[in-house]
Amino acid sequence: MCRPLCYLLCASLLPFSANAEVVCALRSGAFSCDAKADQRLSGDAMQLAGRTNAALSPTCSPKRPQVAIYRNPTAANAMLVVTADQAKFVYAPQFFTVVYDQYGDGAIIAIIAHEYGHALHILDRFHIMAKMSKALDEVRAQETKRLIRDGYQPLLKKSRWCVLKRKENLTAKQQVRLRDLLRYNLQTGRAYLLKEDFQQFWTYSSPVWAGKFLDFWCHQVMRSRIEPMPERSVSTGSCC
Repeated sequence: MCRPLCYLLCASLLPFSANAEVVCALRSGAFSCDAKADQRLSGDAMQLAGRTNAALSPTCSPKRPQVAIYRNPTAANAMLVVTADQAKFVYAPQFFTVVYDQYGDGAIIAIIAHEYGHALHILDRFHIMAKMSKALDEVRAQETKRLIRDGYQPLLKKSRWCVLKRKENLTAKQQVRLRDLLRYNLQTGRAYLLKEDFQQFWTYSSPVWAGKFLDFWCHQVMRSRIEPMPERSVSTGSCC
């Protein structure tokens, strides 16, 4: 059975892009965080993050994304913030001080590990779907060239974002364009449907049923013979 990737999340200072989403905040009610107030870690916090990394290192892949860690006085206690390909853990120094004084460094490590656990799931999902989108875009580009070369109508012209964007992010015009494309027996359309079918994987809570779905989906991809989808499906399921 194909298994999800496992990543070691490293504590480092990385640039962070806009359009970020708060995945977890250890505080009830409304919360926000001013990214301009991000600060480098204190030496003590860096040591604790390093201990968390050391605990994860033996079981995780060397090919892994990184999670930046910042101290930020405006943070909602402790927060995990993500974009499409990055994650950062932000904590309020006053919150960590209170936790440390009452419960010791073990509690700080537990909080970091809790947020890292969210990051493992989120970053795995983003990276897997990024691989699929790349494969789909290659299928679209190859088929576009083939249709032009063989003298057919350029059905896929200006269709890139119609098939790469999430359904809920499509404009009304793009929705109509996508619906029209799916009426034809194109490899791009079939590859798009395979990518969309995979979204069901994230709905499973049972590892057994998730595995059965993944085996079935991989079988469908291999049967499709749409290059490079089979190659990407194998790499998506690779284990550390």
